[in-house]
Amino acid sequence: MIKAILVDDEAHCRLRFERLLEHYAKDTVTLLGSAESVKEAESLLRENPQVVFLDIKLGAVSAFDWLLSLPVVPFDVVFTTAHNQYAVEAFKVSAVDYLLKPIEAEDLLRTLGKLEEKASMELRAAKMDTLLTHLQNRFIGRKRVCLPSNEGLTFIFADEITRLQADVNYSHIFLKNRQKLTVSKTLKEFEEQLKDYGFFRVHNSHLVNLDIVKQYRKGKGGTLVLMDGTEIEVSTRKKENLVRQLKGR
Repeated sequence: MIKAILVDDEAHCRLRFERLLEHYAKDTVTLLGSAESVKEAESLLRENPQVVFLDIKLGAVSAFDWLLSLPVVPFDVVFTTAHNQYAVEAFKVSAVDYLLKPIEAEDLLRTLGKLEEKASMELRAAKMDTLLTHLQNRFIGRKRVCLPSNEGLTFIFADEITRLQADVNYSHIFLKNRQKLTVSKTLKEFEEQLKDYGFFRVHNSHLVNLDIVKQYRKGKGGTLVLMDGTEIEVSTRKKENLVRQLKGR
């Protein structure tokens, strides 16, 4: 049996979901309790649920913000919401599934099948590691970066990266070990992801890890010399801000 809790701020949604579980999953899911707020949900977490069926909008609180506030997240998440625009963000934090309200029996059964398969194949540890990585990045010393590939996902530490170079809708990632990776992700996406970890976009085509800068040479915009000998041209409009950041390191 899968131990679960339900978190939804609308009473009629909780009642409908409870009835669906009772009718279609009484031999699969044990509902430990329902909560209408984050405070109530945190109390129910003491029961150690394996999965939390979680509405995304809980009054003034976002489910994503709540998850990020938890020091650890030792359970799987199935989001339940009337808003389909959060699907991409939900799967970025490795949610098992995303159920759109009003939830239909067929959709619930599909989700329960995923949960059962996941448990039976003993994939819980690997999947939880991915979830914890996304949710705890702000709490750990080293930032892990998720790179999509044809084979799946690859994770590297941000401090292993020396620089990133744009190539239309792709990015080339250069690592300290001289390895080069190419992923279908724009440089702007990486800039947003790495801006708080010492990376600076010195040019439209270049995002640089300032920790591996060896020298800045003056010029119209100037040139950065990295520890591996690579020279990167600096955009004129980026020069002043870059020099200020380099001096502050």
